[in-house]
Amino acid sequence: MTAYSEVQQEQESQYGFPYHHIPEFRNGFSTAVFSAFGINYVSTIEFLLSKLGELDFQSICDVGSGDGRLVKEMASEFPGRRVCGIDYSQRAVDLARGFNPGLSFIRTDIVRDAPLEKFDAITLIEVFEHIPIEEADGFVKALHGLLNARGTLLLTVPHSNKKVSAKHYQHFDSGSLRNYFEPYFQVEEESFFEKKRCWRNYFIRRILKNKLFILNNKKLLDLIYREYKKHCFLSDEQHCGRIFLKLVKI
Repeated sequence: MTAYSEVQQEQESQYGFPYHHIPEFRNGFSTAVFSAFGINYVSTIEFLLSKLGELDFQSICDVGSGDGRLVKEMASEFPGRRVCGIDYSQRAVDLARGFNPGLSFIRTDIVRDAPLEKFDAITLIEVFEHIPIEEADGFVKALHGLLNARGTLLLTVPHSNKKVSAKHYQHFDSGSLRNYFEPYFQVEEESFFEKKRCWRNYFIRRILKNKLFILNNKKLLDLIYREYKKHCFLSDEQHCGRIFLKLVKI
């Protein structure tokens, strides 16, 4: 293994994020990238971490881990516990390993490949809508098989209030989602996220993305984030964009 000097180690630590890819010049000069779903995404991560903090678990797996952000946050929040991510895409696994050196990511198809180890808890965040409809029941069975007895599954999916995008097979309401999972799991908790028709949500997005300025004041950003979580994150089913379920294996 190559031995790095302190200066080289400092540079090596910068490779956790490709910051050189942020500035743009070809399609107009820009030094920032705006994520339209970003404020909802990080508030969802905080919500999930709080729910996980209520559980007694020693091992957890993020199924459909993508670039590994949630695995990173869980590993940081729960040191000393077994945390890993799995994805059927080798490209996603390679990306996650590049962003998160030292964390565990496995390429596998949980429906078709040999079973992995079992876990006390599983997260399935914005994944189930990517499963072909004809394979959905087999996928739920595979999740059931990945959990230890009385293990917990936390999941989020887009609600059918939102138009099905080109990369999704279906969206769900409370009833259709429960129909998939209740044969194998007991529903312990249900919440609805991403409030629609919320004037605060519209106002916050206009502040965060507009043609006049980029907001960098930390106190204002933290204030906006707190207001979003307080008024725009949780919803009712009629006005939501996503569903959360906490499920226990039966």
